[in-house]
Amino acid sequence: MNLASRSRDRRAAFTLVELLVVIAIIGVLVALLLPAVQAAREAARRMSCQNNLKQLGLAVHNYESTHKILPPGGMPSPRNVVGNYGVSWFAVILPYMENGALYDKFDFAATTSAQTGVVYYNGFGNAYNGNLVRGKFIQPFWCPSSPLGKFVMKTIDPPGPEGVMSPTYAGISGAATHPVGGSIVNVDSQSNPHDATGILSKSGVLTSSAYVKLGEITDGTSNTLMAGEQSGFCITAAGAKVDCRSDFGHGFPMGPESYVNNKRDWNITTVRYGINTRAWELKGIGDVYYGNNRPIQSAHPGGANVLHADGAVRFLVESTSLQALSDLCNRDDGNVIQ
Repeated sequence: MNLASRSRDRRAAFTLVELLVVIAIIGVLVALLLPAVQAAREAARRMSCQNNLKQLGLAVHNYESTHKILPPGGMPSPRNVVGNYGVSWFAVILPYMENGALYDKFDFAATTSAQTGVVYYNGFGNAYNGNLVRGKFIQPFWCPSSPLGKFVMKTIDPPGPEGVMSPTYAGISGAATHPVGGSIVNVDSQSNPHDATGILSKSGVLTSSAYVKLGEITDGTSNTLMAGEQSGFCITAAGAKVDCRSDFGHGFPMGPESYVNNKRDWNITTVRYGINTRAWELKGIGDVYYGNNRPIQSAHPGGANVLHADGAVRFLVESTSLQALSDLCNRDDGNVIQ
């Protein structure tokens, strides 16, 4: 090898300093691109979440087309006495979202147990229904951005060990500010931990033990909310993360008690606090077992997805005033949305 070729070989090689510079540049580019990639992924998840709500809205309207009335937010067991629990609106709309086979097998008539929506069996619930929903994942009930657990009640068989699905959405039964006193029940002073605290309203679209007609939404279906997200955590004063969905760890089928004795709603909420409120200690949110005012909140930054009564879906920013949110949750308060 002559001197000229040796010189060319030395010039073709990288020095250690040059390699370090290249590595540093690549690291900077990755650091710059990673947030953009994560933002794009979150945007896709948020869009998927919105599509889930659209499917729920379509199912509700298909129910209305069939029955000429909107589904109830929940209905008690046919054995309508104290202590018997029924099913939620999620269970009622199953045949309108490609889950007719599950709906057809489900014991809505309380033939196997006095309970219909209590799907865990400890000598009390409906073991038949528990086995039906065991490990059953229903895509439109789940926001892909949520860090929450998909299944609850895993330690009781059935529905354990797989558990029953816990949705990341809740129906809206109204707002705590409805002007008509007859539609509001205040149980803030409730001392029994098994009976929820908070305010229960029937001024919305999906109300417990009641059916609403489209004509009763006098504020307009485009100005009234029907459901919203509960896909994120609430936070305690000590900084701990807490699951604050409105199924209270009982799963999507769980519904209300008898008409005359119902003190807590399931899988629906009365809106009392602003979007993305997460303070666990607030009245009606973090009481020992149950709170009727679990907030509309999400795992998405800046707001939460909501479903309007006309089937439209929008991202409601967390800066939305509580007054405007409350007006959206009531179907007939006559207020102009600001």
